[in-house]
Amino acid sequence: MTTQVQINLDSRDKVSFDRLCEKLGMTAEDAFQNFVIKSLDVGNIPFKIEEPNERLKRALASRDFVSFETAEKGLAYLNGDEDE
Repeated sequence: MTTQVQINLDSRDKVSFDRLCEKLGMTAEDAFQNFVIKSLDVGNIPFKIEEPNERLKRALASRDFVSFETAEKGLAYLNGDEDE
């Protein structure tokens, strides 16, 4: 079973990322799938996260997100069964 995940990107970043993926012989979907698999393998984000730059600070300060009290509630939301 698969599920669809949607993310919002700056349109310029999307174009640049698509070009990068093409150079690497994959699609953006392939890249995200590989990111998820590697994250699950290592039990963490598979690269070092340092002090956020200004762009990331703005994104983190944004209130354009959904939060959950527990991981189970977040998974229920992602699976479309949050009312159960």
